[in-house]
Amino acid sequence: MVLKSQTPIQAATSKGTYYTYRASWVGYHVNHIREMLFILNDIKKRDYARWENEVESLRYFIGQLNICKPDPKREQRQLAIEYHEELKAGRTPKFPYTNEWLEKVRNEKIIKDSNSKRELTENLPDDWRDDIFQIAYDKNSKHILAIAVMICSGCRPKELENGVNVKLAEEAGVIEFSISCAKRKGEAVEIRQFSINDTSLAFRYLYSQLLFNQGELQLRDIKYKAASTEVGRLSQLLNLEIEPVSPYCFRHAFSGDLHAAELNREQIAKCLGHGTDETQIYYSQSTKHSSGRFRIGEIQSTEPVKMKTSIRINKLRQQMQESATGIISIK
Repeated sequence: MVLKSQTPIQAATSKGTYYTYRASWVGYHVNHIREMLFILNDIKKRDYARWENEVESLRYFIGQLNICKPDPKREQRQLAIEYHEELKAGRTPKFPYTNEWLEKVRNEKIIKDSNSKRELTENLPDDWRDDIFQIAYDKNSKHILAIAVMICSGCRPKELENGVNVKLAEEAGVIEFSISCAKRKGEAVEIRQFSINDTSLAFRYLYSQLLFNQGELQLRDIKYKAASTEVGRLSQLLNLEIEPVSPYCFRHAFSGDLHAAELNREQIAKCLGHGTDETQIYYSQSTKHSSGRFRIGEIQSTEPVKMKTSIRINKLRQQMQESATGIISIK
């Protein structure tokens, strides 16, 4: 594969595509070098002038191949062994060049650092969610209900299309959410449920709408892309001098609320609709915007959470305890 005169590092926009382009680049030039070696061996005795030209071409392809030369710190044999051992242990092998792409694109300034919604959320001012909602309310936005639900529930924008049911709980001042998860496996649809009590503008608006609609609202087939665009447009009216806010910023802020409420890892994963507790490292744990006004309970999910991180932590603790016990016994 020829990348329109671009090297893999120039063509890639992520680590994943970089590894794909890198492998294609190496394979392309190795094949040319292999073919040229056969040609050189055949014509050296018969056509010296052509042989010299082919040697120059060979030097070119070797130079191109050196752009993506193997990591000198890792031998190929060792990489193959590690790859095999990872597969044997039932784990997904990691690329050996984990940081290579990020280091190069930053050093060569080929592309900007990826936009992190978590970092963006943590740098937003206090009460930014109330500010955006107030603008949506003042401008009578047709997406105001969807925005209120995303702020209060932390749902994914796509889940507005799948289905979000909102209703008044038996306890006064509490709203219950039931969300059809956007992350589907096969035909199974995970449903997560929880109830919250909040004092935010979005919560109070949602509560009033429920009172006017016999205590229940069903959001389904919402044009979530249009709602997402509206959130970005409204955020620009705040004059924050930052990139437009994404609905996923609501989700990251909701994650911060969950941590502020001191929920455990399993409860947080259920509220966010995660199948494993591993993914929490990608979500905000900042309680900067959580002032204790948020209360959550009655957390349920139709699918269990795989506690992978907790299992690893417990194993590490056990190993450390066993190691410490061994040291003590030697003494």
